[in-house]
Amino acid sequence: MRKRRIIILAGLILTGIFGAFPARAQSDPAIRFCLAGDIMLGRGVKRMSDRNGPGYPFAATCSLTAGADITIGNLESPLTSAGFKSTSPWHFKGDTVIAALELKRAGFNMVSLANNHTLDCGIQGLFQCTGVLDLAGIAYSGLAQLM
Repeated sequence: MRKRRIIILAGLILTGIFGAFPARAQSDPAIRFCLAGDIMLGRGVKRMSDRNGPGYPFAATCSLTAGADITIGNLESPLTSAGFKSTSPWHFKGDTVIAALELKRAGFNMVSLANNHTLDCGIQGLFQCTGVLDLAGIAYSGLAQLM
């Protein structure tokens, strides 16, 4: 029974993510969610954004993310100018305010910071990231273990 519920829930989520979001009447009580996976705004993505404009990473999906009432994703790259503190060979970080405002423009209301790159730029990088998310009006979660 539990397995069936998980499959049904996964199907509903996928339908919400990949289905079209039709225009709805003011009286429509439904709330439309869009759940995204990893959002990586550093490395090659940043270079492409610099070349094509800051909205470039979201151009193909903005109609889905901005069309939902609530859009949540996993922010896989901290938004900071702080230097890297991680010994990992993978260095992910995105622009600060520009990236946060583009996330907001793309419709993101909330991001998860519960991932292995949150502290790539140390606690200073984390505080700068949460500060720019606050500035953009994007809620965040996933820091309980760090606080």
